[in-house]
Amino acid sequence: MAFFINLLERLLRYLVWLVVTMSSTSVIFPIYFIKIRYTFFHFPDCITIGDSLLFVIHIVLYMAIPFLLTLLGFWIMKKLGTNDELMRSNGNKENLFRVIPAETSNLPTYLGYFFIALSIPGVSVNGTPEQPSWPILFAVYIILNGLLALSEKSFFNPLVMVRYNFYNVLVNNQVEILVISRKEIKKDGGDEVEFPHLLKVTETIFIDKDK
Repeated sequence: MAFFINLLERLLRYLVWLVVTMSSTSVIFPIYFIKIRYTFFHFPDCITIGDSLLFVIHIVLYMAIPFLLTLLGFWIMKKLGTNDELMRSNGNKENLFRVIPAETSNLPTYLGYFFIALSIPGVSVNGTPEQPSWPILFAVYIILNGLLALSEKSFFNPLVMVRYNFYNVLVNNQVEILVISRKEIKKDGGDEVEFPHLLKVTETIFIDKDK
């Protein structure tokens, strides 16, 4: 029985991590659609909407995709997370940890998704407007998310930065975790910071419930 419980917990943790990762990499779709100028609906009987305005409408809709998936992923993380804490003094054990802002170190990884999206070709036949190459797009997306989910090492979503900050916390110079918090911690101001109210999403990702 214990084996099946542990297996279920691992599968659930993997599922949560996969959803979190997909919300981060979903920016690939709008960038790809914008690159090939793909439009999925038209107004053949409406002459007041030109091609440029119609494409702008599509851009707004495309950019809503990563925002909606980010909200979904963050909601799932908060619902399935378990209570935890990160204190410098924990009973008889004294913890030493350094808090380092993670935005600068993780932003190049996120920008890499843009280059991946721009490198995926479209399909054009006899000069017709480019259409999405769906098999290549989904294959690249599935492989990318599968690798990231298996590693559990790379989660960074700038869209969350609208309300939260990302911090790498090195505990006892051994374990590095990612804390998503509303706290404003300066580069050299993390010596006394503690996180008494955390939600544990995975073994390496935590959400700070304090405002």
